Amino acid sequence: MKVTLHIPTEQYGYIEFEREINDGEGSLAAAEYKSVAEAARKDAGTNVGIPDKEFNGIYDSYRTTGSFGLGADVFATMSEKQQTELQALRRSLARTNNK
Repeated sequence: MKVTLHIPTEQYGYIEFEREINDGEGSLAAAEYKSVAEAARKDAGTNVGIPDKEFNGIYDSYRTTGSFGLGADVFATMSEKQQTELQALRRSLARTNNK
């Protein structure tokens, strides 16, 4: 039986991995999937995002003005950690402004 695995590597990207397996090798295929997925995640982690100085400027600007002042392309080039930090700040400001 042929098995096709889709391993997500970015928001809309994935690695496709095909392999022939025999009956009873389902757990082997699952182990291979986990192995390849972990390797892909490590490679995907090489996105370091925008430089710290630029990120700090965007962060401080949003904190004082309440506006990101940047396009989706800049947000997309940020690392996952940077995106998470900005989203946390946005939610925090929304909570405090509603009080």
